[in-house]
Amino acid sequence: MRNSSNAVSDKQLEKIWSHDRLNRKDDAIFLSNFLLTRIENRQQRQLNASYVLNIDAAWGRGKTFFLTNFA
Repeated sequence: MRNSSNAVSDKQLEKIWSHDRLNRKDDAIFLSNFLLTRIENRQQRQLNASYVLNIDAAWGRGKTFFLTNFA
């Protein structure tokens, strides 16, 4: 993940994603970098830095697990 004042260490990431049976840690890292880049781009253009993202999947596909650990 990008350097940030509230970035987590690799050790913390391993602990957060230790029960990840679907290998979503890489998806979380990608998503974090994507969102941070989008926000930076919007700020550079002097736009509101907010960004909306939809996460859609069938029941039981791990949305809650992913978002809880992503947070």
